[in-house]
Amino acid sequence: MSDSSPARDDQSEADDEKPIADPEEAAAPARRLLLVDDDEHILRSLKIYLEMEDFNVTTASSGREALDKIRADQPELVVLDVMMPEMDGFQVLETVKGDEATRKIPVIMLTARGQDADVLRGYQKGASSYMTKPVNYDELVDNIRLIFDNEENDAKSGKS
Repeated sequence: MSDSSPARDDQSEADDEKPIADPEEAAAPARRLLLVDDDEHILRSLKIYLEMEDFNVTTASSGREALDKIRADQPELVVLDVMMPEMDGFQVLETVKGDEATRKIPVIMLTARGQDADVLRGYQKGASSYMTKPVNYDELVDNIRLIFDNEENDAKSGKS
């Protein structure tokens, strides 16, 4: 004869069905990214992929449009092409990093320009990461998450 009552068994089953979630993860809104590239195909495919990875993505197709959106929307991270009409990515990066209101926004350079001098120039102007095309989508997502994780760790340790 068993000591357990049916009500207790039902309660145990109900407890087993409840998902166990980290309250901070469940409440966290999607991180806001600005994706900047003058190639419409790249913008569209990256936007779709990053949204599938739970990022909130807006796009810009020129350097000037990017600066307008950065100032207005204050994205949490910018993925920036270098070779664009009107204003190239290095000029955008320099402007973002030179403005007190936007200087802390991390920027990932994503470009076909992979010469050592270009990579060095990107880092010297303040890029958080420098990646070359063709883009490896998983590597881009890993870089984005790493930058956000590092920011969170710095905030927890009191660094700014």
